[in-house]
Amino acid sequence: MRPVILGRKNWIHIGSSQAGPKIAAILSIVESGRRLGSVAPSQKSSNPPKRVLLLYSFDNDEGIYTGFDHVLRSELRLGVRDRVEFYTEYLDLVRFPSTAHAANLVKLLKLEFSEQKPDLIVPVSYSALKFLLEDGKDLFPGTPAVALFNSKRLDEVRRRISTGTIGRDITGVASVDEPSRTIDLALRIQPDTQRVVVVVGSSTVENYWLEQLKQDFSAYRQRVEVTYLTGLSMDELLWRWISGTHRTCKTGPVHRRAVSGVERIWE
Repeated sequence: MRPVILGRKNWIHIGSSQAGPKIAAILSIVESGRRLGSVAPSQKSSNPPKRVLLLYSFDNDEGIYTGFDHVLRSELRLGVRDRVEFYTEYLDLVRFPSTAHAANLVKLLKLEFSEQKPDLIVPVSYSALKFLLEDGKDLFPGTPAVALFNSKRLDEVRRRISTGTIGRDITGVASVDEPSRTIDLALRIQPDTQRVVVVVGSSTVENYWLEQLKQDFSAYRQRVEVTYLTGLSMDELLWRWISGTHRTCKTGPVHRRAVSGVERIWE
């Protein structure tokens, strides 16, 4: 474990204070995956390929996983002896949060891997991990998992794991998001900003992050007016968006890119 711990400390300083933790999270997953798979960097092997199932919480339209996915795949392939096959599922848990959708996902995954189960599961972000711990708890028993989620979910993850038998080993890699940096950067670029508008959907995940953002942005109340647009129809949202452009910084949580925002925040 020593290379992993040292690596996490060293990787934090790659590039910038924001890029470093994200690289650290990716490489921590890679190192943990190597150990769970009992493989080590060496010459190529004639063994059967290692199968890695990637579970992404949202759909693929936003393209927010592209950079992460590319680095994870390339690093894991370079670091293991056996050939690695990746299987990717975009769970789309924000647009379809119902238990019926989750049940259909379980059926799909069971059918897809009915002949050969994965050797490692990587749920990316808390929603995917929650799916694996709840609706998918009986999927591929004994298969280890390496999960990436926001550090604000750490206590909840620990509680879920401690409350019952989950039938698999789980290694957690907690990443850190600092949405206040978005506001700091926007105010440096546009120092005359008078209002900050945060656009939030109405899903369970976005409602959670709405409360987190309110806490994070409370420190700015003496400097700018912070408005949260949530639960609106698309027409009303567009009208509010267009009509409030003067000296206004706009951003959005979790997996949405703001129309004129500086940075997107993802779980």
